[in-house]
Amino acid sequence: MPSARFSHQATTSADVDEAWAALQRPDTWGQLAGVQDVSRPSHSADGLLEQFLFVVAVAGQRYSGTATTVRHTPLEEMALNIRSSELEGTITVVLAPIDASTELRVSLELAPKGLLSTMFFPAITQAVGGGLGRQVDSLAARMPDL
Repeated sequence: MPSARFSHQATTSADVDEAWAALQRPDTWGQLAGVQDVSRPSHSADGLLEQFLFVVAVAGQRYSGTATTVRHTPLEEMALNIRSSELEGTITVVLAPIDASTELRVSLELAPKGLLSTMFFPAITQAVGGGLGRQVDSLAARMPDL
């Protein structure tokens, strides 16, 4: 099966504590990789975002999916596994403090799960890869207000 990986870096004026807190809000993730309509979040007792449901728009179609935290180091890194009927992957955000601001290093790995998504995977990767930089820049700009 084919797969694709994309990454982008941006700097936010939010400090690392604010950036980490923003990553615990499911709507923060709702701006990356076509994720939309975030709902039903769950958090651990210490406030870690554990899971949420979402809808992803791919090539004009909408697919329901689940995002689950698979790796985290507080104030440093958070990775979510995303799964829908047609795609699966991982979105990772690494936080690097820079004085009073924070560098966001966002990476996305995607793979198709079925025959239909495999056929359309080149178009999917072009759409997702082409928009990731703009989405990360927008997230960085909004993060102090999240």
